[in-house]
Amino acid sequence: MALTKVTTAVLNDGTVTNNKLGAEFTTSSVMATDNVDFSVAQVFTKTLSAATNITFSNYSIGGVKDLVITGVQTLSFTTGTVNVAAGEYDGTLSNLIQVLCTDATTPTFWITISQPQ
Repeated sequence: MALTKVTTAVLNDGTVTNNKLGAEFTTSSVMATDNVDFSVAQVFTKTLSAATNITFSNYSIGGVKDLVITGVQTLSFTTGTVNVAAGEYDGTLSNLIQVLCTDATTPTFWITISQPQ
């Protein structure tokens, strides 16, 4: 009998390890464009050299991505509804920006921005 889906009988607790996850959960990518493609990596890095408008693609509800961004420039986000939950961008420091997609149908994102203490 061929298996047509994964069940708990086949996939036990603790059997999915980090090395079995896709690249979108385990890699880092330097942003060559101003788009965060949720299917590419977990962590995205960028140094701003001009005012930058970041967009999102291939997102799904519950998807979380980490952006590490520096550069004394204006930074904005314009895909769907973007809610800043906490923090402000400071281009003089390295900023950790976490992006959570809470609705993929009507794109909605929550963003938290922090800097090293």
